[in-house]
Parts: sequence; structure tokens; C-alpha cells
Amino acid sequence: MTGREHWDIQRSIVAVICGRASPTFLRVIRAMIDFIYQAQAPVHSAASIVALEMTLGEFHREKDAILQAGVRKGKNGPFKLFWIPKLELMQSFGRAILQMGSIMQYTTDVTERLLITHFKHPFSNGKNHRSDFELHLMNTLVEAEEETIFFEMNPEDEWISRVLPEEKSIQGIRTAQNLFLKGILSEDCRAAFHTNSAPDLPKVSINQAAQKFGLKDFFIRYAIANGDRGDALSFNDVHVWFKFRIQLFSVHRPNCDPVLVNKIFDEKTVSEVAQVRMIFQPVSQKGGADLPIWLKETLLYIQNFDFTWRGRDDMVLEEPDINMYLVERSFSSVLDSSGQRMRAGEIIPLVSVSHAVGLIPHFGHTIDPQLTMNNSLKIPIFFYLNHYADKELYQTLL
Repeated sequence: MTGREHWDIQRSIVAVICGRASPTFLRVIRAMIDFIYQAQAPVHSAASIVALEMTLGEFHREKDAILQAGVRKGKNGPFKLFWIPKLELMQSFGRAILQMGSIMQYTTDVTERLLITHFKHPFSNGKNHRSDFELHLMNTLVEAEEETIFFEMNPEDEWISRVLPEEKSIQGIRTAQNLFLKGILSEDCRAAFHTNSAPDLPKVSINQAAQKFGLKDFFIRYAIANGDRGDALSFNDVHVWFKFRIQLFSVHRPNCDPVLVNKIFDEKTVSEVAQVRMIFQPVSQKGGADLPIWLKETLLYIQNFDFTWRGRDDMVLEEPDINMYLVERSFSSVLDSSGQRMRAGEIIPLVSVSHAVGLIPHFGHTIDPQLTMNNSLKIPIFFYLNHYADKELYQTLL
């Protein structure tokens, strides 16, 4: 398996096995993934190290569930014990972070490669240096360093010429853009947004936009004119974009459909989960009245999700064992032409978005055979707010 495949499994395994695995088994896997994410934090504090060690302790308390399920297998069948060197190594993570700082992405690839190039190769290429191997190794490293300093005019070009000797031109990755310099800023200035200057669908009618995206309740005249502002509209057409980019300040990949949206209720800011369905901007009619200021900004049509697990004082709580928020697709009381409830939607400013999030369906004991990669956000009703989707989100939702 590639590193990317391991990463994909790491992001989704907890939510996928929920409903099929026992609660104890689920807690074991969740604790292990939590430990990996916590260990990968680029900055640590005394509190984060305590949390790291508590998570590892939870794993060790519950790990017998893996043996009882019989899923740790070898060539001769299930193992009856836990003897894994890497698990033993994890016991020293907290102490190592205190002494040397954050570890390098929970990987031994770098140190293993250095062991090969700086120890095994010199030993195998030389004579029998068992008696003076340390001196021989030191001389080898000094010679290699002197060669690098005095004979390589450009170390980067030299390295590329060895790795890709047939390549005539090497192109680097795309330069990261700072959207905070010229982009649209959110209301709290913690997120920046960017849309192309030219819309993907310039000046289409409201009805055409609704038909193209299958939004049966997309009636801007009704949604806004009957809202809090209550002003009559002076437009019939809109500009439409297919995507926008969002950039955040790091807590320690911006292609998305589900997002966290900030709203104000009773003078308090609350976060809701929503799915972006359309990015648009009204177009004023020629010779008509100028649009109100709030219609000149980029708008989003979103469909909402509701948190299902709440405690006292209507506080949103995580689901037990899995420690994720469970959300349910929100429906309106209006029926469509086929007699099915329509999904609840609303129109909000682009700057109300605070974060891109990942949703993963609540599969339950068995997975619906209809589900595919393309419809996994359309058919299910319940979803987990997957804080393992990326490390920034993991830190945000803690």
C-alpha cells in the first residue's frame, strides 16, 4: 500500500466501522487514530503531551478487543498477544517531544534511509572495519561533506540530475497564493475567499440557474424579498461560479462541498454544517435601480444539516465511543412534484463560511449497495462530521 492509501484509510476508518464493530473495538481504533493525529501536531504544549499520553493509555486499556475480534492475523492464524515494536516506541513519544520537539510526521522513513546510506553502505563497501568502524565511518562522512562543499556548484541541480537524469526541465509545484492580500475576507477575518473574476455562467436567469443545479426551491425573489430585509428586488439574472477557494490561517486543501457556516442567533455566533450547492451573484438590469449593498457581494445557496445529539441547554454533543458529531440532513415541509420532502436550503453571503469540512455517511451495520463515490453525499440522511479529514480540522474541532 502507498502512503496515500494509508492516509485515506486513516481519515475514514473510524466512521466506516461504526455500527459494524463493537463499541470497545471502535474506541480502540479511534484512540489509535487520535494518537497519530495528536503526535503529528507541529507545535506541542504541556497540555497536548498529557492528552497524547492519555489517548495512548486508552488504547492500551481497550486493545484486547482487537485480539478478541480475531482481526490481528498472521500466516498461522490470529495472534494471541500484542508484541509490536512500534507500539512500544509510542510509549516514548511524550518524553521525546519534551526533549527534542515535535516528531517528523510520525514516520521513521528519514532515519531508516539515513541508516542505510550512512551506516550500512559504508560498512559493506569497506574492508573488515569491525574494530575501527566508528573512525572509518567518521572519515567517510567528512569526505562526503568536503566533496559536497567544494565540488558541487549547485547541490539542488546535482541532486535533480541524479534522481531524474533524463529530464531537461524540472517544474516545481504551483506557488501558494496568499488570498488574504487580495481575496474576500470573512466577517471575522479568519478566512479568505477567491472566485474567478469571470463567472463560469455569466448572466443566466434565475429559473435557468435553478434548473441547471436541480434546486427546486431556488427562488431568490421569494427567499430574500420575504426575509428580514424585505426589499423588492430589481434583478432577474445572476452570475454563477462552479467553485471558490477558501484559505485559512493555520491552527498550528480547499476543494470542498460541505462547510462550517457562522450564524448569529440571540447575539451569539453559532456554527452550522451545510453543503454548498451554488455560488452566484445577482446582476442588475440595465437602466434599472442599483442593487442593494448586500446583493453586490458573492452569495451561496446552501443546504443545511442539523446536529442530532444535544444535551442540556441545547448543547451540541459528540456521539459516544466514536467521539464525532452526527448531523442529519435538514428537510422542509414542502413536497416536490414526486411527493418527497424537499431539502431545506437558504442563501447566505460567501463570507459566512468559516471552514471546509469533511462529511462521511453513517453506514450502520451494513452499507447501502447503492452508495458510490459520486452519490455518497446525496443518498444518505445521517453523516459524521469527520474531524480526521485533515489535521487543521482535527485541531479546530477538538
